[in-house]
Amino acid sequence: MGYPVREPGMGKEVVVDSLEAFNAYAREQWLGEVVREGTILFDTGVVHSYAFKVVRVVPSGMGRITSSTRFVLRTRFEEDRMEIPNLTLDDVVGHEEAKRACSLLVEYLKNPEEFRDWAPKTVLFYGPTGTGKTHTARAVAGEAKVPLLHMNAAEILGKYVGEASERIRRAFTRARKAAPCVFFLDEIDALALDRRYQELRGDVVESVNALLTNLDRLKNEGEGVVFIAATNQPDILDPAVRNRFEYEIEFTLPNKREREELVRYYAKKLPMPLDVDPRYIAARTGGMSHREIKERVLKRALLEALREGAEKIERKHIQKVLNQERERRAVRIYHR
Repeated sequence: MGYPVREPGMGKEVVVDSLEAFNAYAREQWLGEVVREGTILFDTGVVHSYAFKVVRVVPSGMGRITSSTRFVLRTRFEEDRMEIPNLTLDDVVGHEEAKRACSLLVEYLKNPEEFRDWAPKTVLFYGPTGTGKTHTARAVAGEAKVPLLHMNAAEILGKYVGEASERIRRAFTRARKAAPCVFFLDEIDALALDRRYQELRGDVVESVNALLTNLDRLKNEGEGVVFIAATNQPDILDPAVRNRFEYEIEFTLPNKREREELVRYYAKKLPMPLDVDPRYIAARTGGMSHREIKERVLKRALLEALREGAEKIERKHIQKVLNQERERRAVRIYHR
């Protein structure tokens, strides 16, 4: 299942020209990974913001990827029912100001009539990739116990004139019918690109106008719907679209205290004890996002421990993956 990793109700078509080539590519980068249903595998080769979700492991439901592992892609996900995420704002590590702002969204979702005139209904999350924007949007829905409609703007763009505007209309209609709910639109810059870029992509004006129309309609007819959009490039958004957001919340890379808190949080969820002082890890992961600390440090250290047959994650495992990460970043900087 291709990135953006899909939740129920988030249809996405994945096109692969050669399944054999994909299998070779997948085995090369994920060889040795221990996976189970629900495991997220991030692309570490070509597109670093791309990921796949394991939806089934045969025969045992859990296993290690080997040179003989066969990958089968589920290429099309039909629209499914919206679900209430099993998260709350307590599951958001750091971002204290963002959580305080989101608490008002939660109150509105719980009591739309009482907070109708006082809570923002359109909110923009912005900040670097992997800093928790999607996680926080899901936590808002989970805290309020309302369903989440999660879409990626890039998948709304169609091949033909008029296709994007119709998909935007359908998405907003679905959100209004599901109220109270959270409608989360990721990578909104793909749809709401500044209209100055019309020459670069011919459907810019069409998609921006459709978005503006539906945002205005949501404000007048969308009681009980909170629309949250996310971007890591707020400066390229069309000014008219950006002005429609009643509130903006910035998501930054975690500071040292937040990194330590993040390590402590995930240590409780690891399937193996973490025998490393969180302060040690926090001091050596400066510049990493929330996702990178989990996926590229803790998860890979767990894998190293499993490979050794260890009973706990030790400092040597952490240090090994940190060294690997430094080398990877150095190569990326060199190639730039």
